[in-house]
Amino acid sequence: MPRLIILRGPMGAGKTSVGKYLKEKLPDSAGLDLDKNANGEVISLNKVLERENVVGESYDGGSHTTNPTWINKFKEKDYNIISVILNAKFETCAYRVVEIRKDNVSRDDVYSHYNKFHENLKSVFKVKAAIPEISIYTDIKDICEIGDEILDYIK
Repeated sequence: MPRLIILRGPMGAGKTSVGKYLKEKLPDSAGLDLDKNANGEVISLNKVLERENVVGESYDGGSHTTNPTWINKFKEKDYNIISVILNAKFETCAYRVVEIRKDNVSRDDVYSHYNKFHENLKSVFKVKAAIPEISIYTDIKDICEIGDEILDYIK
């Protein structure tokens, strides 16, 4: 059965890195940035729906789960869908974004983003789109440990 793994969390939680790891480990896999494609037609959705495994990344979730057309397309193709919340403390996220990635954002920007996710967006898929969800803490784990925990769960 094909599967869609939706990685969610604030900036710095590990979505992009874990997504790359999962795409390398899962056969016939593709990536899908759900936030960039959320408010219009999802570019290459038909191509992605031909894959056995799809790893999606999303911070927001709100705008495209009110009317989850793209989720319905995955459901119509019998994809097993799961949302994975990547949780990390604010300090961990800020360190990863400001010190390691050196994104052009301030700690205040990271804090605002972090709070918005935890206060408004964290449970949006579970509530609005009725998708099963798990939560993984990423603070003291490396990418392989996080990815392997997800792979163990989906087996």
